[in-house]
Amino acid sequence: MKHKHAMPGLNLILVLATLLALTACVSRSTTRSVSNTTRTLKNTSETETFALDVSPLADSVDIQIRCNLTSGSIHWTLTDPQGDMRWEGTATRKEQESRRFQTIAGEWVLDVTAESANGKYSLEWEAIGTQLGSKH
Repeated sequence: MKHKHAMPGLNLILVLATLLALTACVSRSTTRSVSNTTRTLKNTSETETFALDVSPLADSVDIQIRCNLTSGSIHWTLTDPQGDMRWEGTATRKEQESRRFQTIAGEWVLDVTAESANGKYSLEWEAIGTQLGSKH
């Protein structure tokens, strides 16, 4: 009587392919949109506007402002895409502030106004989102 011998390698490949197909039914991806800028100020009095276009896939917007001034001040205002002011602040020396906001898709605007400022400041914006894909 002949015995059929199963191919152990083929069985392993079939099991792995099945597992891969099952785990591929739900995909997970993280989207990030990051913007960084640093400005050096020498007796500067001006307003600079920064914009970040936030995707509807983003869950939150994180903003960090770092200032290191020897004189003068910096004032900032953050406006969401609906035109609502969400955050404002003023720095006169060495300061660091950060905030996280629930996302509203569209263009967020940060106005930074220097008043006779000497030193520097840096901004970091990050829109972060996790999207769960649909089942196949």
